[in-house]
Amino acid sequence: MSEVLGKVRAKFFRGESGRDYIEISIIGDTNTVVRKVTPADTERFAKDWAAYSAGNQEIPIEGSPLTDVPGVDLNVALGYRLKGVRTAEELAALDEAAAKSLGMGGLTSWQAAKNLIRMRELEALQAVAAPRRGRPPKDAADEPVST
Repeated sequence: MSEVLGKVRAKFFRGESGRDYIEISIIGDTNTVVRKVTPADTERFAKDWAAYSAGNQEIPIEGSPLTDVPGVDLNVALGYRLKGVRTAEELAALDEAAAKSLGMGGLTSWQAAKNLIRMRELEALQAVAAPRRGRPPKDAADEPVST
C-alpha cells in the first residue's frame, strides 16, 4: 500500500466462478485493472490479502480523519472516500493532478490537508524542543552525603 505515496489501492473479491480476483486502482485515475489474483499480488498487497482472507473487506486505516481538514465536512469526506482517499495524510500526499481529479474543491482541500499535516509536525517538534518549566528533577548524585 505504500507504493506511489500510498496512491495504489487493491481490493480483493470472489467472483461468480468462485475464484479470487483483484481490482487495482490509483487515486485520481478513473481506470482500474480487474484480474485473477496471482502470487505476486498477494505478496505486493499482503495486508489487503490477509484482511480479505480473514473475511474483512478493508484493512484498518491509520491516520487522521478527513473531517480534520478545514473545509471538509462529512459529505465531502464521503466523496473523497469513494474516490479512494481515506485519511488527511493520504489527501496531503496526493500530487496536484490527483487532487484536481477529486472534483470541485479538491485542490483547496489538498492544500488545506498539506497545511494541517505541516502544522501538526511543527507542533510535535515544538513540544519536543520546548524548555521545561520548573525546577529540574533532583539527581541522586546532587544530594548531600551524610556521614
